[in-house]
Amino acid sequence: MLQRMIGAAMLRASTYEEIEADRSALPQAIGIVILVTLCGIVGNVIASAVGGGVQVGGILGAVLNGTLFGVLRWALWVTLILLIGAKMLKTDSTDTNWAELGRVVGFAYTPGVLVLLSFLPGIGGIMGFIAFVWTLVAVVIAIRHALDFEGTGRAIVVAGITGVLGFIPWVILRAIQGGVASS
Repeated sequence: MLQRMIGAAMLRASTYEEIEADRSALPQAIGIVILVTLCGIVGNVIASAVGGGVQVGGILGAVLNGTLFGVLRWALWVTLILLIGAKMLKTDSTDTNWAELGRVVGFAYTPGVLVLLSFLPGIGGIMGFIAFVWTLVAVVIAIRHALDFEGTGRAIVVAGITGVLGFIPWVILRAIQGGVASS
């Protein structure tokens, strides 16, 4: 799994093709989504602790809610990619399903582990930005290979459309998450 994570982060086409074909890799992809989510939570908790604003009781809730909503956001994005990329913007060679997309997009989340470093003074915000951009590029590569697109342009369009469409439910999920965390 680690070798595949490295290959996905290095944007290796062969790694994405291998993950796409491996029907047993979906649990690993979900594990990566959870790992990246936990890295973000830990980075935020450390940043809050450094700032003196962490409450021990809130940490467990943040971990549980953050993990649940992290997986839901990933599943929503994969679903949108399937609907837009494999149905509306498909090519003659496009042949995929939710599980294939879930696997490659999950592994494409690998660069997100950098958000663990978001607590570092001075560079924490930069690390978060790098993680975001790198993950977005990896997702574009994942989309290209899972949807069997000839070029990257169509994959960029699919990632862009689904990212914008996914923003609305993301705001709703954040509101629900905030409501659950405050209760």
